[in-house]
Amino acid sequence: PSWRMPARLCWVPPRDRGPGDASTAMGPLYLVDQRDGLVWVYSPAGDSTWRFSRLAPCQRSKSNFVLCFGPRGRPGGWAIQDRTSYGARGEIISTPVSQPDADPTDPCHPPLGPWELWGVRHMLLAVPPASPPAPGPMTIEVPFATLAFAEQGSAARLEVTMGEGAVTDEGLEQVLAKLRSILRNLASR
Repeated sequence: PSWRMPARLCWVPPRDRGPGDASTAMGPLYLVDQRDGLVWVYSPAGDSTWRFSRLAPCQRSKSNFVLCFGPRGRPGGWAIQDRTSYGARGEIISTPVSQPDADPTDPCHPPLGPWELWGVRHMLLAVPPASPPAPGPMTIEVPFATLAFAEQGSAARLEVTMGEGAVTDEGLEQVLAKLRSILRNLASR
């Protein structure tokens, strides 16, 4: 015949069809770190692929982690591939863990459930995970600075006012511990 069959043929029920393919019909996917609940959000990118999308605008052109079927080095299976413009371009960084009920060879839908990302167990979900409540506004005062943190909608603001006091190990550790707590909370939502 004069026509060629596409490399991937994914049927999407008519009621689920919209602009795009199976990835847009399936929607965003959430890869949740099982140790501390941090969430990697993958958004549909078309052609049955999802792209890591929880990035600052200045990082979007640099970081490119893609959830796809049959990337180079893993034909016939699902993986997350590092397609960044630096480092180990093309490296497979995540694969699904074997599951008796999942079909890892379905080119339209990645298997939900356990995955290994850089050797750490994660869960791939089709719905957002339950998240911790947002911390309320807070102020941290140490001899050398005052930090004020607040959230409004999807924007968080951290304001630092430097003081005249000396930077002490105890004060710095207190500030860094609180910042770590805030960042972990933000990353798990």
